[in-house]
Amino acid sequence: METSPAVLTVLGKPDCHLCHVMADAVRRAIAGLDAALVERDVRDDPDAYARYRYEIPVLLLGATELARHRVDEGELRARLLSLGILPR
Repeated sequence: METSPAVLTVLGKPDCHLCHVMADAVRRAIAGLDAALVERDVRDDPDAYARYRYEIPVLLLGATELARHRVDEGELRARLLSLGILPR
């Protein structure tokens, strides 16, 4: 039986440099793992906007916040592996 990949979401804005840096780091961290990256504009969700408007970028795994502002790709990869997100 196939499982769905884990979905990591970067909440940010299109013109946010740090958001692009975080998304690139996440892409490298999840390379070869059963995970996918989604980038969402924080302004598209009123609840997310109210919560994170001054905190972007934010990295979520499902509804769980993993990081704000910056992420180290090695540490992120290790954390994802420890959470059971395995290589494809």
